[in-house]
Amino acid sequence: MTVVNSTNFVYYFKNITCNFAFHVMFKLILPHDVRARRLFATSGALKKVQEIQAEPGTILMEYIMQINCCFPEEIIRKNH
Repeated sequence: MTVVNSTNFVYYFKNITCNFAFHVMFKLILPHDVRARRLFATSGALKKVQEIQAEPGTILMEYIMQINCCFPEEIIRKNH
């Protein structure tokens, strides 16, 4: 899965609840694929995810936390 347009990505991301494709991406691809993480960060998608204001305890916040766990803390701080 390639993130081509980070604005479209964030729109899609904010409007999902339990999408299988996102589950696969976050659980299987990002944690194990350095190239995917690099592309996710350099495309601006990680920054867009950090800009989302999610309520604590929601599925959206859980997804954001799962994404954050795939990156070193200094990258998360830089994009936040």
